[in-house]
Amino acid sequence: VADQVAPPDGRVFVMSHSLGGQIAMNYALLHPSRVAGLALLSPAPLFVPHRMLRPYWLVHAMTHWHKLIDKTPLRVVWRQILRLLWIAWGFTPRISPDTVAHGQRRLHEVDFWAQRERCARLKQQGTPTLMAWSLNDPMIESELHHQLSQSLPGGPRLVFKDGGHFINKHHAGEIAAAVLEWAALCEMRGQG
Repeated sequence: VADQVAPPDGRVFVMSHSLGGQIAMNYALLHPSRVAGLALLSPAPLFVPHRMLRPYWLVHAMTHWHKLIDKTPLRVVWRQILRLLWIAWGFTPRISPDTVAHGQRRLHEVDFWAQRERCARLKQQGTPTLMAWSLNDPMIESELHHQLSQSLPGGPRLVFKDGGHFINKHHAGEIAAAVLEWAALCEMRGQG
């Protein structure tokens, strides 16, 4: 994607949401010369699985079951069961079984225990990082977001009173304005 959208200097700002934060951080670590900065919205926290993923042993076991069952004739029923679970976790009832299946595959690859090392390396690399979250996120505790924000390189921290886990939908205007201002400032300072 970066190859397709990058400006002439080849550097991009990468924005992600939730578990996508780990993917964005990994990309920034693998391609430091390509990433001008990270904007992380309601990102998955450090080390400790957040409330949505507890008990973690069960959630992780389900990701293994998903890999096995999703290749069988039980796939349709299994995806409907998972969809109901995801709705109980706070996702929209409009979520599709295919989206849930994709999410299960991503959950299988999550490595909370590598998160501290990622943050330390990003800080050492000096990757500018904007982070935003809400105080009423039903999936991830605000304390865990705060802990993660302290472990990341400097940059704006946007904390919203409301907006739940999907602040990108409820505060799109404020987030867009902050990201544009921050990106321009990074470019002026030569950080981006």
